[in-house]
Amino acid sequence: MSKPSYTKAEMTAGPLGDNFIRIARHFRIIQEHTPERFAEVAKLVGISRRRAYYYAKVARVFDGVDENRLCFIGWTKLKVIADHINNSNKDQLLDLAEDCTVRELEILMRNGMPIDGTRAVLLYLEPHDYELFEKAVLSFGGKKVGRGLIDKEEALIKALSSIKS
Repeated sequence: MSKPSYTKAEMTAGPLGDNFIRIARHFRIIQEHTPERFAEVAKLVGISRRRAYYYAKVARVFDGVDENRLCFIGWTKLKVIADHINNSNKDQLLDLAEDCTVRELEILMRNGMPIDGTRAVLLYLEPHDYELFEKAVLSFGGKKVGRGLIDKEEALIKALSSIKS
C-alpha cells in the first residue's frame, strides 16, 4: 500500500465532514499504515496530536458498534470508557455512557459514586499560582496522573478545612 497524501482541504471536506467517527476511523488508518504522518495530519486538520490519538483509539475500541449510537454518545464519553471496555461489559458501558455525564462516567470508571448536586468550579491560574495549587493538592492527598491531577476536589477541601478562622 502506498503512502497516502493529505491536504487540509482533503481532510476537512468531503467524506470526513464533521462526523467524529469518520474522522476517528481515518486517524486509525493513518496510525496503522502511515504512523510517521500522524502528527502532520492532525496538525493539518487543526486538532492536537493527543486528540487525534484519542480518536484513533475510539475507532479501534468501538469498531463494529452502530455509528449513530456512537455519535449520540459523543467522543468525549467514549474516550472515558475506552480503557474499561471488554466483550462482556461493552453494552453495559455504552448504556451507561448514554445516561451519564462525562464527569459522572469519570467517577464511575474510578469506582467512585457520583453525588447529586455537585457544582463545577473553573479556575484560570497563572503558572506560578498553578504550581502552588498543585503543591497544595498533592500535599492533601491528590495525585498526579500524566499532566493532570486526580482526587483534587477532596484534597482541596482538606486544605481549605485546615485553615483556622
